[in-house]
Amino acid sequence: MAKHRKAALPFVKPADNAGKVYQQQLAQAKLLYQQEQYAAAESLLAELRTLHPNDIAVLTHYGDTLVKLERWEAAQAVYQQLYDQGMRTPELLMALAQSLLRNPLKARVLQALAHLDEAEKKQPNNLTLLSLKCNALMLAGQPALAKQYLMRALQQDPENAALYQTLASLQTITADSPIFDILGRYLEDATLSASMRSQALAALGKAYLDLGEDARAFDLFEQANKLVHESLPPSNAATFDGNLTFVRNHYTASLFQQLSPFASSKVPQVIVAGLSRSGKSLVESLFRGVEGVELAGEGDLLAKFNDSLTASYGGNLATWLAEQTPESIAQASQRYIEQRGDDGKLRVTTIPGDLWYLGHIGLLAPKVPVIFCVRNVLDLAVTGYFQMYAKPEDNRYSYDQPSLGRQIAVTEKVMEHWTQVLPNPIYLVEYGELVTNPQQVMENLLGKLGLKRAQSYESVVGENAALLGDLGPIVSWDAPMPITNRFMGLGERFRDKFAPMMQGYKQAVAEFPRLDVPNVLPEPLPGHLYDGDTLDLQPSKTAKFEWVLDTPLNVLDNTSLLLRMGNADKLMGLNTFNFLSFDVTGDANPSPSELQNPRLQYVKDMLLGDGQPTVLYGCMSTDCTSTLKPLPAAQLTAQQADDLEVLAEFPVRTVALDQIDGMTHLDCLLLGPRNDSLAILENGKRVLADTLLIQVGVLFEQLYERQTSFAELSYWAAQNGFRMHQLAKPVFHSAIDTRAPELRPFAREPEGSVLEQANVLLLPNLERTAKLTDSQRLKLAFVLDGLYGLHDQAYALLQAIGGDLADNFFKARGYFDYRGDGPAMQELADFRAKLADGASHLALGVELQTLGQRFPLDAQSQRLFAEFCFWHGNLEQAIAPLQMATKLAPGDFSIRMTAVDVLLRGGLWWEAEIVQQAVQKRLPESLHVRKRGWQVLAAQPAPDKVQVQRALQQREEAPWSEDGREQALELSTQARLYAHAGQVDAALAGHTQALSSIAEKVGPLKAELLLAQAQTQLQVGQVDAACHSLWQACNTRPYSPYAVRAYQRFLQALPKAGDAALQAIVGLHQDIQKAWAGYSKDALQYSFGDYGLPYQSFEPLMLPGTRPAMHRLGIYNLEEFLPSKARALDIGCNHGFLLMGLADKLEYGYGFDISKSCIDVGRKVAAHLGHSHIDLNHLTFDQFKLTKAFDLVIACAVHHWIGMPLDAFGKKLYSFCKPGGIVLLESQGTRNTESTEVGFLEKANTIVSAGFKVLRTGSLCDDGLNYREFWVLRRVG
Repeated sequence: MAKHRKAALPFVKPADNAGKVYQQQLAQAKLLYQQEQYAAAESLLAELRTLHPNDIAVLTHYGDTLVKLERWEAAQAVYQQLYDQGMRTPELLMALAQSLLRNPLKARVLQALAHLDEAEKKQPNNLTLLSLKCNALMLAGQPALAKQYLMRALQQDPENAALYQTLASLQTITADSPIFDILGRYLEDATLSASMRSQALAALGKAYLDLGEDARAFDLFEQANKLVHESLPPSNAATFDGNLTFVRNHYTASLFQQLSPFASSKVPQVIVAGLSRSGKSLVESLFRGVEGVELAGEGDLLAKFNDSLTASYGGNLATWLAEQTPESIAQASQRYIEQRGDDGKLRVTTIPGDLWYLGHIGLLAPKVPVIFCVRNVLDLAVTGYFQMYAKPEDNRYSYDQPSLGRQIAVTEKVMEHWTQVLPNPIYLVEYGELVTNPQQVMENLLGKLGLKRAQSYESVVGENAALLGDLGPIVSWDAPMPITNRFMGLGERFRDKFAPMMQGYKQAVAEFPRLDVPNVLPEPLPGHLYDGDTLDLQPSKTAKFEWVLDTPLNVLDNTSLLLRMGNADKLMGLNTFNFLSFDVTGDANPSPSELQNPRLQYVKDMLLGDGQPTVLYGCMSTDCTSTLKPLPAAQLTAQQADDLEVLAEFPVRTVALDQIDGMTHLDCLLLGPRNDSLAILENGKRVLADTLLIQVGVLFEQLYERQTSFAELSYWAAQNGFRMHQLAKPVFHSAIDTRAPELRPFAREPEGSVLEQANVLLLPNLERTAKLTDSQRLKLAFVLDGLYGLHDQAYALLQAIGGDLADNFFKARGYFDYRGDGPAMQELADFRAKLADGASHLALGVELQTLGQRFPLDAQSQRLFAEFCFWHGNLEQAIAPLQMATKLAPGDFSIRMTAVDVLLRGGLWWEAEIVQQAVQKRLPESLHVRKRGWQVLAAQPAPDKVQVQRALQQREEAPWSEDGREQALELSTQARLYAHAGQVDAALAGHTQALSSIAEKVGPLKAELLLAQAQTQLQVGQVDAACHSLWQACNTRPYSPYAVRAYQRFLQALPKAGDAALQAIVGLHQDIQKAWAGYSKDALQYSFGDYGLPYQSFEPLMLPGTRPAMHRLGIYNLEEFLPSKARALDIGCNHGFLLMGLADKLEYGYGFDISKSCIDVGRKVAAHLGHSHIDLNHLTFDQFKLTKAFDLVIACAVHHWIGMPLDAFGKKLYSFCKPGGIVLLESQGTRNTESTEVGFLEKANTIVSAGFKVLRTGSLCDDGLNYREFWVLRRVG
């Protein structure tokens, strides 16, 4: 609104005695406004409005100030109040219209137009009015009329840069347009705000885009986006990732199968969903002129309906889902249909945010059609990146390329998931097909939906056909007009500019792969299942197996292969090998220790053959040197000819194997590929008759004369009692000529595929194998294990020997291990026990995360980390390690039972049922698995009665656990089953027995049992008793996720309570919840303790929190030292609950805290209790100014945060106290139940030295996690 206006009504003046103060405060607010200190002005005006709620001057300035703060909804409410009081100035009408247009729902746009029409009658040529009218008409789908108003405005102010920015969105800009000069000069103004500059840059970018100057256009858009991006909070990719993860984990097919059949079958709407710029408005336009259809646009009903559904659950959607029954779904479905409009009309909605709430549609309106709009990634990215949104904070991802790419991918992934799981009819509209053939797409959709046109499509779109040429690629008009395909492929013009976007897109796609089975745990069960909790998962750690041979193996190595590999010395050290090694080339280079070993005979001047002298052909490539003559060059490739060129010939002696003196038998024979292997074998048949293994190197390309072929070797083996077992260590070369790198300009080359050579292993054939002695079997198994790692054949040989030999061998080699490296199972069990007792603090999480990092492939570590995530209050984070654990150990059904526990505790009973039933089908007799089945059944809000009776019968017949904790849970499960069966007395007695069985034990187990008892009490109508059970669960420490769930259910149950004392606190709890909801998460970072519950608890009003105020005061016993009508100060008071606990002893209590949210809640509690003498303030320590000393100063765990030396802090505390006054000091929590803050003794003594004496010291562990020490001091003097 304008700063000066003539009021339509007289001011509502304050009373005379307050008039001067009123005038001073109003003048101060105006001054602050003029100085652009809008936040301070708003705070002052808000107080004035409270005192003078109908004062026109106050309301006027308040509304204008809210506009400056861009709090449009609040401003609109103020302007509406002025309007309702009868004010009708053009300025008010325009201000009211402007605030309405900031949230351009259809009804609001029409309302804004009505106000502008009224203002136009009074000031028809007002420039502001003309501009607003133009914007309103564009939003109303009347671009032609909007352009008329814009031109009228430009006639009045042809140099107005803001008007030209609007013009850029209404027409195609030509080279002679003044927009370039006007916006260019406008951008030279150094005082422009980031928002104003970005809007102008984007308008100029659009103008150059119209001219086809893409590089210049991109540069301008990029500058604009950078300004917006830097002015907004960081784009929180984790939010969208978290939303996607939540959808994929909670909205599974099993959920819809359980509940959707109970919803209404009515079809009140069609949902068109997709990312902004994906073609939603184009699809919506196809429904114009269709009989019985109303275009509802981007209405936010679904988001608001979600808020109403979850309001009594603390806004927690997961909790709401967990509590749904067929009856509640039917009721919620009916409410949704009624709110959507049960008048026979079909409403088409297009709000992008609906995409995340489609689970509600699947549950409550499963027949409602959903149309997904998809578009080429580049086109979508370019049109999104070039867009300046009216609410940039709602689309912050679009101003940063990696975030934009990620958002596109996440959107595609959530649509992919909905397509897999929703029961609704789903249709996919691809943008290219839509703009290429809109008539066909329209006919297909209308045909599928059973709709008919009341007006021809041509007549509908013809209304604005003349404006089609002015339509740009990045601006959409909500107006009937023909669909054009001019903008297809726009992204290709900018492909080189959008690499960062594509990188963000691809990264997100890789992080969220498609789930073929869209369940929480998609890993299928393998053929073999085992219980990792009872089975020795790592027998290799304790298995005892050693090779014990009765005689050493005799090995003849014709080319000193083992010496070249460096294995011989190690093998001889085992005293299990005797080696005869020929090395005619002399390049094996045995070490002195090898040469001195009596088990090695090293021969340099001969090798195996037929006993006749032969020739050693020394070749260009030493690897090709051979006793075989190379083929002529003409028969070789150029490379081969070069390598095989003979440089020298040397005479060599050969010896026939059968002629070697003393060689009676040979266990292993190793032959190289470049000797006459067939001659060697033919001349050794006698010795080889009992040989256990022959290794023959074979070349698979003919390079030499008399070269033994694979076929010849196979034939010899078959004729002499051997069979080919394996081609070991194959060598391949590339078919590409490696000598011409200039002809191979590849970034990388493929691996070679031409088989060049391999070692052929020959073992005794089946007939010979069957006749082997146990000694021979043992030797051959030893060789296969030690030299070749062929464990399967070794196992078969050992198995033939009999006994436990084969199994012990496999255990030692790890084949019986169900887990690899990982921490000891006892270590994991100790961690698990700590978690169950509530020790789910961050330090333990760091330990477990470190374990996961050390052993990323250990399923048991991943399983335990998942349990920690749940106990730490993060179900979504728990699911990923559970998925990893089941992938690493798919057959370990104990991991899946842990998954059932975590899913049940997290409320996903429908997924827990899927996991449990899959295992039970395979292991129907497993009591462990059946018990989980009973728990699943008990956790369901409305289980099948027949299944419940069957489960109760099985429970009666089954033995009880001997573990006290497990037995208590089994009793609680049985009690819940009794409740589902309608056996109320048995159910309540069972809960009492379960709680009695744990005696005085507290912590998560007690909270879990109390929570189950409350569920039964609510189920049978004992609401008051349930509220008390839930409060006991909230008041049980250390806290756990059960405390959170207990308070959520307490909030739901409390309004239904009949007890007067409970009814008296209903409003307070609701007000506090609303107060928390009004703050951002950032504002709450210092306000909460464990599990998102407040730091302080106040037991008399059943307000939960980590630290119970009255319990603490009982330990401190401060009343002993306080005078009557004492004055007390609480530094860092949180909610001020310690002061309220002492309120009856105090004349005045003053508390301050850095957290405004904490103070606001404390004030509500103080007001509820009528404690007007408790004064709570939002201040820092430095801002606090002492006016009068106190009898008591509370300084609990604040010395670390004050930011001053302890001796100076001690002096401050001294000054705050009256002579003889009391100070309460308390140590910081360290997440240790046995030791307190390091150095607290010295710190406390430093404060004492400021002039105090110690009255008392003590300790407490009120939250169950932190041992704290406290000192009560008295000021001396």
